[in-house]
Amino acid sequence: MISEIKKFLKHSFIYGIGALLSKIVGFLLIPLYTRYLTTSDYGVLELLDLTSTIVSIFISMRIGSAVIRFYYDSADELEQKKVVSTAYMATFASALLVVLFSQICSIRLSCLIFDTNVYDKYFKLVFMATALSLISSVPEAYLMARKQSIFYTIISLMTLSSYLILNIYFIVFLKMGILGILYSSVITKIFNSSVLSFYCITKNSLFFSFTKFKSMLKFSLPLIPANVGTFILNYADRFILQKLATTAEVGIYALGYKFGYMLPVLVMGPINMIWVPQMFELASKSDKKTIEKMFTYIMLILIFCGLGLILLTKDAIRIMATPPFYPAYKVVSFVVLGYIFRGMASFFWDGIMIAKKTIYIGISVFISALSNILLNILLIPQFRAMGAAYSTAISFFIMFVLIFYFCQRVYSIKCEWGRISKIAVVSLFIFFLNQWIVLHPVLLSLLFKTFLLTSFPFLLYLINFYTNDELSRIQTFILSLTRVKTK
Repeated sequence: MISEIKKFLKHSFIYGIGALLSKIVGFLLIPLYTRYLTTSDYGVLELLDLTSTIVSIFISMRIGSAVIRFYYDSADELEQKKVVSTAYMATFASALLVVLFSQICSIRLSCLIFDTNVYDKYFKLVFMATALSLISSVPEAYLMARKQSIFYTIISLMTLSSYLILNIYFIVFLKMGILGILYSSVITKIFNSSVLSFYCITKNSLFFSFTKFKSMLKFSLPLIPANVGTFILNYADRFILQKLATTAEVGIYALGYKFGYMLPVLVMGPINMIWVPQMFELASKSDKKTIEKMFTYIMLILIFCGLGLILLTKDAIRIMATPPFYPAYKVVSFVVLGYIFRGMASFFWDGIMIAKKTIYIGISVFISALSNILLNILLIPQFRAMGAAYSTAISFFIMFVLIFYFCQRVYSIKCEWGRISKIAVVSLFIFFLNQWIVLHPVLLSLLFKTFLLTSFPFLLYLINFYTNDELSRIQTFILSLTRVKTK
């Protein structure tokens, strides 16, 4: 159990560094975008990206999502190479279809979404970037399956650095606006996909197994409606805002959502990168006890980090963005709450994948997505961006309930709900205390909120959250740090 936790923490930390630096680059770009793009430009960029994503979900067949699951089906190296190579070739063919689609349909999409054909070139560029991301997906899954977190993070950081430099060059010096962002994306993804593809092909060669492809396709096809539903849950509100409100409202909401989305990117993403393959490995050893214990620890990390985002975002937006974007902070609390439910669902989602009953994932996410659309249509006309935020939180809660129900049917996981409820109680107490006490200026506000966050583990201690074994290990850890300092 302890060795599994150490392995989990080690790789999660490395992936987390990459994700953190990725977000730092994203934050460095916020002042750039908000000064060189209008709120409408920001909304256009968001809708371009979302359109290409939904098209790629259908064309890609989601083969890349099956790599890690089937990689652990056999310990034989040749069989593992067949899985990776077959998936790569299938995904590469899907990427070519995405590019072909863009050449045929870009003008029509521009007219459909923006009521003008001037965005034809923009769509072609964003689809090219999407195709390159598809090509990279299998090598990335291969690195995660082999737990090569350091190499994965190094490549990611090199890609991010070049993206930042190119954005500054195209936007600031060449004044290219949205086109500059799209050119930067395509160029950096050419580098990323080329390096990862070379590594993947060198390690696995290129051969196609129809048997493996058929098995992976059977596994991944039910995930297409799940991925469509996930897309709707994450992004449909932008399109509905565009139609029922304004493009400027989309831009403001998109900025607030970007802050809330830090939770899946900085926390859930790194955790899943190591936990998903580790969970499949534990399942193959029938070690369900460790799996059940890990849910409590993952929820502790997820809720604590989500609380931190909620507390600090308002001040962060006022420091980083211009006044027209200030209202974006209001949506963050509900977006973060939604992604906490999404993180809970993700854990039991993996349990369903262990049982290879992916049809249940499709059903759950599809129902949740329909709920999201209905809620957005009902709430956006009255509450605008906040209506979209409310819809996000409610819809992800619905998804969690359904995923949890189906998981218990096919791969029962017992949870420490009493301990998890204590985490929730402490986080709600800190949240409402922060709402009640409002301090100025920004520096004093940030210091107070930092104090609230640091009180989190101590408040858990006061309500007897920790087990005796956990207290003993925390004490040992503190003593070891003390010894290091005295030396």
